[in-house]
Amino acid sequence: MTVGERTQRIPYFSVNLRPHPTDSSLVIPAARIEQARLRIVACTTLATAMLCLLMPATSTAALSFDTSGCTASTYAMGPGLPGANLLSAADCTIDFGSDSGDAHLRMYQTDGAGVAMDGVSDYALGTADWAPNGSLFGACLRAASTPPTGGWDTSGDGSCDADDGDPWNPIPATAAGSAGLVAEFPAGLHSVDLRFGVQLAPGQAAGSYNGGVTIDVIQPGPTAPTSTTLPTISGSMTVGSMLTSTDGSWANGVDSYAYQWRRCDTAGLGCVDIGTNAPTYTLVSADVDATIRMVVTATNVAGSTSATSIPTGQVEGIAPTAGTAAASGTPQSGATLTAALAGAWTTGNPSGTTTYRWRRCDAAGANCVNIPLATASTYQPVDADVDATIRVVVSRTNTCAIGCGSAVATSDPTDTIDGLTPTAGTLTITGRAVPDEIVSANPSGWTTGSPIGADTFQWRRCDASGAACSDIAAATSATYVIQDADLDATLRVVLTRTNSCGTGCGAATLTSGPSAVVAAIASVATPATTTTSSTTGTVAVPSSAQVGDVLVVVITTRDGSDQDITERTTSHGTKYRQTNNSDRIAIALFYRVVTGAEQASYTFGWTDGRGTILTMLAFAGLDTASPIGGYTEGSGTGTSQTAASALGTAARSMLLATFCVRVSSGSYTPPTGMTEIVDMNTPDTTSSVNTEQFIAGGTTGTRQATGPSSEWAAQMVWLRPR
Repeated sequence: MTVGERTQRIPYFSVNLRPHPTDSSLVIPAARIEQARLRIVACTTLATAMLCLLMPATSTAALSFDTSGCTASTYAMGPGLPGANLLSAADCTIDFGSDSGDAHLRMYQTDGAGVAMDGVSDYALGTADWAPNGSLFGACLRAASTPPTGGWDTSGDGSCDADDGDPWNPIPATAAGSAGLVAEFPAGLHSVDLRFGVQLAPGQAAGSYNGGVTIDVIQPGPTAPTSTTLPTISGSMTVGSMLTSTDGSWANGVDSYAYQWRRCDTAGLGCVDIGTNAPTYTLVSADVDATIRMVVTATNVAGSTSATSIPTGQVEGIAPTAGTAAASGTPQSGATLTAALAGAWTTGNPSGTTTYRWRRCDAAGANCVNIPLATASTYQPVDADVDATIRVVVSRTNTCAIGCGSAVATSDPTDTIDGLTPTAGTLTITGRAVPDEIVSANPSGWTTGSPIGADTFQWRRCDASGAACSDIAAATSATYVIQDADLDATLRVVLTRTNSCGTGCGAATLTSGPSAVVAAIASVATPATTTTSSTTGTVAVPSSAQVGDVLVVVITTRDGSDQDITERTTSHGTKYRQTNNSDRIAIALFYRVVTGAEQASYTFGWTDGRGTILTMLAFAGLDTASPIGGYTEGSGTGTSQTAASALGTAARSMLLATFCVRVSSGSYTPPTGMTEIVDMNTPDTTSSVNTEQFIAGGTTGTRQATGPSSEWAAQMVWLRPR
C-alpha cells in the first residue's frame, strides 16, 4: 500500500460464479473512482454470502445501495456481519459519496470455507488462456463509462466477451501475495462493471459455484499540487493602476493559495519582492521602467508548489500636467517676485522636477530674453529690468522609458517694473583745511536708486561759522583743492544723486556740515607722547602723517641742562634748539620733513636718567625748506612763566609754546589766545616734570602761562607757512 493511502473495504462478498466465458456480473454504475486503481487479490477471510463495507474513521462519505438493475437471482446474498445487516438480496450499487476523493478498487478471493485457493502461481497475468489446475475463478473489469488506462480489459471496447483475447485474469490466492489485478482510472466520475467467471479444474463438475470476493476501494495518498497553467497578470501597466493575477491551473487539488508580487528588470530578471499576499497590486513610482511578475504558491496536505507568471511589459510613467503660472509680487526694482502655480498642475509619476526661467520683456510683454542666472522660484528685479516687464516660465519634467515628459506654463507679463529713487545718508568732508591740500566729499549710507543714479557735487565757500555760503566756480567734483581764497573760511559740499525712469525715480540732495576753518598751518595729528626715567626715550610717528608734513619732536627733561639731547637711532631729523634752566630743566626741539614712507618711531638719548617727556607733533602747511622761522625762550622760578616775543615776519604763521616745570604734577593756565595740545607728567615722583604745549596763530608776541611754583623753562618757536 502506498504511504498515506486510505482503504474503503467491501469484504466477504459472495457471488454466484458461472463457468467461463459465461460470467456473473457485479455492476457498480456510479462509483466515484478518481485516478483509482482496481485491484483484485486473494483473501483467506471466511466468506459468507454477504457484502460488507468498511470506512476509515475520519471519512464522511455517504453510503447507499441502489436496487435498480439487479435481481435477487443474480447473487446469493447472506446476512451481514454480526450487528450489521448492510445488504439485502436485491442490492448491487455502491455510491462512494462526493467527498471520497481519489480511490482504488481492490478484490480478494476466498472460498466458501475461508480457505485460500490453490494454483494461483500456475497462472501468470496476461496468459493466453486459463490452464488446467488453475484458480477457482477469475475476474474481468469493464468500465461502463470510461475505459481504464490500464488493467484487465485488453480489448479496448470495455467488454468481457470470450473473443476479447481473453481479458480474464486469475485472482491471486493471497492478499499478501502478488499485486493482483490492478486497473488505473483517470480523474472523473466513473461507473464500474465487475464480472466474474469460473474456470473448472480437471474433474470438477460443471455448474455454478459460490466464491468469496472482497473489494477494497483505496484512496491514494496525497500529492502536492502541480501547475498545469501559469498565473497570468492583467490590468493597465501605467503607474497607479491595479494589476490582478489569476491563480493559474493546478492538478492534485489545492487547499489554499499564497501570492507574491515581484519587481524585475526589463528582462524579467533580478526580481525583488513587493506588495502583499493578495491577488491584486497597485503599481507605485518605484515600479516605473520595471516589469512585474506574480508567484502563486498552491498548498494542500501533501505540500506546496509555486508557479511564476511570465513578466509583464515595462511599467509606464505618467507625465506631469500643467496649470497656470503667475509672477506675483510688487513690480519694483529690488522687490521679490514669486512664481505662483495654480490650476491643474500634477507632479507626474515618478514625481518630476520643477524648474524656473525668468524672462525680461518689453513693456508689451513681447521680445523676451532669458535673464542670466534667474532660475530660482523667486526673482528680484534689477536696474536692467526697470521700465520692462517680467515673465516666468515654469517647467515640470519627469523621466522614464515610457509615458513621462514635460509640462510648461508661461506667466502673463507683470506691469512695468518701477524704479527706486535714491535716498540720502550722511555727507562729510575729509582732509586738512590748509591751502593746497585736497579735501574729499564722503557720502555714507546713501542708496544708489534703481537704476543707479548719477552724482553731482558743488563745493561752497562759507564764513567761519559755516554760514553765508556761495558756490565755488568749477568746483563740481568729489574732491577740491583748497585755495588761498579759502583762508579763514569754511567749506561745504552739496551732493545730489539723481536717476530717471518711467515710474519711481527721482533725486536725493544733502549738504555737508562745514569743514574746519581754513588756516595756513594746521596741527594734523593727535600728538604722540611717551615718558621715561631712562637715558633714552622712543616716541612714535603719528599714523596720519603724510608726505609734505613736518614732524616736530619736543623733549623736556629734569636735571638735563648740562646734557646734550640728541637723536640716537638715526640722524634723519634736525635739532633746532635746546633751552636750559640753570641745571634744572632742559627743553630740546627737533623737526623733520616727511618725504616718503616713515619709520614707526624715533629714539632720543641723554646722559642722566631722570624724568623725561617726549612729544611728537605733525603740521601741515609749513614751508618744508625752512619750517621754523625763529624762537624765544625763558626760565626762572615762580608761577608766572613767560616766553618772550618771537621774531616772525611771515603772515599766517603759527606759534608753538612749550612750558616745563620741575614738579610731580600741576596744571597751567594757557597763555592768552593759545590752545593747549599737550599736558603731561612723568610718573617718577622723585625726579618728575610737568610739561604743557600750546599753539596759536600769529608770528610775534609774548606768551605768559601761569603754572606751579618751581624751577621752570619755556620755549616758543614760530612755524613758517608755505
